Amino acid sequence: MEALPEIRALPFFKKTALEALTAGYPTRDEGIASVATAIVHFYKTGYPELWFTEQSLITRAAEAASHAFGRNFFPEMNTDWRSHPNHIGHDDFDGCMRCHDGEMTTADEEHVIPMECDTCHILLQDESPTPPDFEAVFRQ
Repeated sequence: MEALPEIRALPFFKKTALEALTAGYPTRDEGIASVATAIVHFYKTGYPELWFTEQSLITRAAEAASHAFGRNFFPEMNTDWRSHPNHIGHDDFDGCMRCHDGEMTTADEEHVIPMECDTCHILLQDESPTPPDFEAVFRQ
């Protein structure tokens, strides 16, 4: 997703997006669609003049929020970014291994939740003597 620094010009965007993101949806696909719809509706009805002049920005911002939903909310699994505290390293708590222990299976016991970290995480760089240039990654 592209960076949208001009999003600061939209009144109440953060509040509106957070309300849309956390509204609760039965499926991921419904959430993705509903987040964008809710944000666009907020500006169309509450700020019609702004909608008229900034429709492209509002639409792109709504799409960015929907993209964030798709990457961070998983209603079918009853989990999202708020569900679990950060347990990086798993030193004091099982963290991911609560579910990704190689033993949790589907009801029919045909599928096991994998233990590989890259099941859920994207590893940008592993075991390198020099840290990655994250700013360059996010500029892409």
